[in-house]
Order: sequence, then structure tokens, then C-alpha cells
Amino acid sequence: LHHNKKCVKIMSYKIIFRSFNKIIMKYINHSLKNKPQKKKFKKKKKRFSKAKKRINLFFRRLSILTFILGMISLIFSGSLFVLNKIFSVKSIECNETEIYSCSEIVNASGIKIGGKILFLNNALAEIKIYDKFPYIDSVKVDVQFPNKVKISVDKVEPTFSFNLEEGKYAVISKKNKFIETRSEKSDDLIDVVGAKFSIDRCIVNYEDKSVPILLEKLVNGFNANGLSLKEIDIT
Repeated sequence: LHHNKKCVKIMSYKIIFRSFNKIIMKYINHSLKNKPQKKKFKKKKKRFSKAKKRINLFFRRLSILTFILGMISLIFSGSLFVLNKIFSVKSIECNETEIYSCSEIVNASGIKIGGKILFLNNALAEIKIYDKFPYIDSVKVDVQFPNKVKISVDKVEPTFSFNLEEGKYAVISKKNKFIETRSEKSDDLIDVVGAKFSIDRCIVNYEDKSVPILLEKLVNGFNANGLSLKEIDIT
């Protein structure tokens, strides 16, 4: 009997030990299974935090850049406004001719009082005046800072007469500007025969580029010697 009790006791200890051993093994297995998941979660968390930091840094830099650009734009706009106020046309000087008044020349130029002198196109104003008035041979538009414009014009010298079709004559200046068409010959002009030319806007373009040089030399030579020239034949 005593031996049987001892056997039962040993068996019960074995059962307890086995069950305890099973519990421990389950806990170990469970912890081993969860370790990789915890590591994965930590890695994801680190990646998310890094991405978040990068996004925050990007938006911080973008806001700083936007602020800087806004300040530059504001300063530029303010400076431009002040410059336009200072450098605006306040006076226009012009020498008038026997045919055209100063107001006519200024109106043709397109320059106006109060206009922006910094953006004034001198060359365009000169072309407008030159093309509109046939009896103006040369134009010079000078900008005198901060707010003054001076227009200088020279009157044309009618010098040559070219015979056109149907008994008409083209009057040409010494500087090869087409002035007008007349129906009769003029005694005070030099008749030019045999020259082939075309007129672009009001400029005479000769087919033979040496013709204007030849005409100028002949006129200057005769004038220097006090001689009058009535006709030039260049056929």
C-alpha cells in the first residue's frame, strides 16, 4: 500500500511537470512567432517617421522659398512703380520745319507726356516720323534722363527727278528718299535717266547699288566747283 501511494505521488509530479513544460514551450513559441512581427512593425514605424520628417522638411523649405520669392516680387514691383514715377516723360522738345509744326511731329512719334521713358522705343518713333512726313530727311530722338525727350529733324532737299510712266516724275532727295510724284518736270531738279529702282516705304532702292554713290559724287563735285547739273544719264 505504501509503495502504491509513492507511485501515485511520482506520477502526479510527472503530470504537473509535463503540463508546466507545455505551458513554458507554448509561451516560448508564441514569443518567437511575435518577434518578427514586432521587428516588422518597428521597421515600418521607422520608415513612416522618416517619410514624415522628409515631407515636413520639404514643406518647410517650400514655405521659406515662397516667402523669399514673394518678398523679391514685392520689392521689384515697388521699385518699378517708383522708377516709373521718376522716369516718366515730362517734357518733349522738337525743332519744327517750314512745313511741319512741332505738335505734328510729336503726335506722329507716338511719344506722350506721362509715358514711361524707360520703355521708350527711340528707333520706332524715328521711323514713324520719317515715314509720315515726306519733307523730313532725317530724324533723331534722344532720351535725356530722367524725364526729357528731344526730337531733332532735318528738312529734305529735293534733288533728283526720275521719269516714270504716263508722264509723271518721282522727286527724290539727296539721301535717296522718295518725296512725292509730280506731273511736270521741275527746272530746279536734276533729271536722272536710265536708273532702275523700286520704292520700299519711302526709300529708293536701286538695282545697281553703285548708282547712289555715283549720283552723290557727281552732285558734290559740281556744287564744289559752282557748276549746275541738269541731267545725268546712267544707261
